Amino acid sequence: VAFALLSVAYALVAVGAYGRCGDHTPTYLLDVLPHGGSTRIVAVLMFIHIVVSYTISSQVLTRAIMLICGCTAGLEPGVRGRGLWFTFTTSIAIFAMVLSNAIPLFDDFVAIIGALLSSNLAFVFPTALFLVYGRKVGVGRISRFTCFVVMATGAMFCVCGTFSTIAQTIQDAGRGGGHPFACNALY
Repeated sequence: VAFALLSVAYALVAVGAYGRCGDHTPTYLLDVLPHGGSTRIVAVLMFIHIVVSYTISSQVLTRAIMLICGCTAGLEPGVRGRGLWFTFTTSIAIFAMVLSNAIPLFDDFVAIIGALLSSNLAFVFPTALFLVYGRKVGVGRISRFTCFVVMATGAMFCVCGTFSTIAQTIQDAGRGGGHPFACNALY
């Protein structure tokens, strides 16, 4: 249900933005806001959203890295565990900051990764796993058909999105692109 609601919401925003702006639809939707106070408020809210999202994601990533490395002491309560956890999370944050600033055209790099993985992780893989599980417990024809439609749609989004973002990356690189650790202020 959540994916369906999100898909409808994103589709409405995309159709509304394209209907209003046509070929001049900005790639970053918040660029439609007038410069000034509203832009700053939205920027602060976006910053808070990103900090919360990164914090949640980094907790899961840190735990996984600690388990893979065999450093389970960082998962235990106490001063030593918290110190190890702090060291791991801080190292990951520094690595992420250096990586994001070291790669020219980082926004295009993120767009390609998102186009390749987002629809697959959200639609294709869960549906495929459900079909595999369905072999054991039995899934009706309508459910299987719906799963194949969802998987085909997700694959189409992956292919179209990846093609589009690669074309955009080539276009951006032709304009000179960015330089590692360069400041590209928007305003």
